[in-house]
Amino acid sequence: ALGVGSVATVAAADKAKPGDILYPLDTSIENVRLAVVTSSESEVELRTSVAAERVSEIEQLLQERGVEALGLDVALNNLIAHKTAVANLVAQRQELQAQAKALEDLFEQKEDKLEAAFRAAKLELKQKRTNFKIQLANAIASGDTTKAESLRAQIAQIEAQLDVLEAQEEAAEEALEAEEEKLEAQFEAE
Repeated sequence: ALGVGSVATVAAADKAKPGDILYPLDTSIENVRLAVVTSSESEVELRTSVAAERVSEIEQLLQERGVEALGLDVALNNLIAHKTAVANLVAQRQELQAQAKALEDLFEQKEDKLEAAFRAAKLELKQKRTNFKIQLANAIASGDTTKAESLRAQIAQIEAQLDVLEAQEEAAEEALEAEEEKLEAQFEAE
């Protein structure tokens, strides 16, 4: 019974997102898997898989919990850490050049998906803001000052969320671009 419970817990942890109670178990299991890899190639493959999982988690967090989702920063930092680790492996192993190029292409695809997720989140917020502005105009026209003040507050909150989202997107892009430049420098050196 204990073994079945442990397997079920591990399976549940694998589906956990940043901010969930089992998320630290998920990342601990990943770290154990990384500790037992036997080759650089295997480590690159595993880190790529983990990075792809982080991108998926970020997409889900943005869709399900919005821009202020608990754990969004953790997922972004974890993604960047894995990309950095991969860049360092590439620097240490010349024979990984072909695999690193494929990895770079994969990261490009994942970055595109991440960019699309941020774009979708911003679009959703902008649509909400537009709807609230229309409602605000109607409330003002009807003289409903209480509703107008509530709508102004909601619009201000959406503006703040857009600012936060923009800052998070810029920070993620800058960090990922820096790591991509490191990879490109390694390709050129080899």
